[in-house]
Amino acid sequence: MLSQKKDVILIVGGGSGIGKAIAQRLIELKEDIVIADINLNKWDSSSINNVLFYQLDVTDDESKNFMIENLRTEDIHLNGLVYTVGKAVTLPLSSIKIEVYKELLELNTISFFNLISKLATQQLISEQGASIVVISSVVGQYGARGKIAYGLTKGAIDSGIKSLALELASKKIRINAIAPGTVQTKMLDKLISSIGEEEVNKMLLDYPLGLGYPQDISDLAVFLLSKQSKWITGSIITNDGGYSAR
Repeated sequence: MLSQKKDVILIVGGGSGIGKAIAQRLIELKEDIVIADINLNKWDSSSINNVLFYQLDVTDDESKNFMIENLRTEDIHLNGLVYTVGKAVTLPLSSIKIEVYKELLELNTISFFNLISKLATQQLISEQGASIVVISSVVGQYGARGKIAYGLTKGAIDSGIKSLALELASKKIRINAIAPGTVQTKMLDKLISSIGEEEVNKMLLDYPLGLGYPQDISDLAVFLLSKQSKWITGSIITNDGGYSAR
């Protein structure tokens, strides 16, 4: 249940990993938030105040429309939005089928821009302005072996938000991307199982400060959501433990 305040922060992908870490930090700061994800099993909704939960499949228009209609009914507007949904695969060029490109583009990229369009069209973003934060990746800027399909979806995010920032600035809406290096989440566990321990050890050498944790990303996201970052928009902010300094 939310407080009487009707301006909230929507966390899409808040069911686990980086999204959950961001949501937990905002709860600690006593912000009103909406958590939306396809799987919410890691949350005990009965023990948390000032939070609404929606089961959301970002690739399904009916699911998105259901959440949006409920937000309208509750007269809820967004002063912040975080999008952390994403999937990575590790495949060489010769093994990537067209279906892989389509799946990753739909989930990682198209669904994000489509959701922003729907929220703006339905006038669900606060008239006082808002901050949007999307999770990208250093792979979108610097590349990595086996990450062609994943990297192009994140590169598209990076270029797309620059144009979107220009379009939304007049409405006092800021949009920025965080480009993390490798963060210790379930996505990393899947990567380890696919590439093997030897390759993982090589990867660790690329991170002078070691691998990151979801909390390393959540602190930056909270800053970008706050008024302290009011003059930042259209930026891709790298947070990678020194990976890109090599």
